[in-house]
Amino acid sequence: MIAVTEYPGGDLIVEENILEECPPLSAPDNFTVPKYLDNRPYCLAPSNQGNLPHCAGYSTAGYVEVHNWRTRHVAEQVDGDAIYLKAKEIEGNDRDGTTLTAACAAAQSLGHIPADASVRVIKTMRDVQFALHTHLACIAGFMITKDWNRIDQETGFIHTEYPQKIGGHAVLLCWYDEHSVGGQNSWGMNYGYQGFFRLTWEQFNGQFLYAAVIEE
Repeated sequence: MIAVTEYPGGDLIVEENILEECPPLSAPDNFTVPKYLDNRPYCLAPSNQGNLPHCAGYSTAGYVEVHNWRTRHVAEQVDGDAIYLKAKEIEGNDRDGTTLTAACAAAQSLGHIPADASVRVIKTMRDVQFALHTHLACIAGFMITKDWNRIDQETGFIHTEYPQKIGGHAVLLCWYDEHSVGGQNSWGMNYGYQGFFRLTWEQFNGQFLYAAVIEE
């Protein structure tokens, strides 16, 4: 069954100079990419940002939840709205949406991660795969299409019929196989397969902007 949503897009503010501002996370030359990795069991139930432009806050909250479960076996929901509002306070502007780095800084400011943690930026498919092995998840930005509003609820696959770009969006990536990559969205349990989605690698390469992890 195909589920149709009405997300307008554009909540992620794209950082043009992010590679200059944050050190990259790069897969070493000797890293062999396994064919399959699934870290969905580390994710808590998906949240729902509703009509609010808070995707970066919610995806960062999801990353913190995965980190807490991995390091401390604590399953505790993190408030994505609070991260977004703190990010806007850090940015000091009233524009809708925020950046990934501001959301990560907000998570630090709110005490979710240590103050001396650093943000590392990811730019390639191989480096995303490496990040999912070393950090279990990564916060990822996409220039999404209208197809994100049309998703198969049985497989989680996002369709490819409406390629019109509708703006930036942040999600939590947490798994991949040879043909696709997937993660958790912040559009509630009814989106995709229990809140999770899948993109073909071709879709990924056409829409991916960059991703981030937080290193202590």
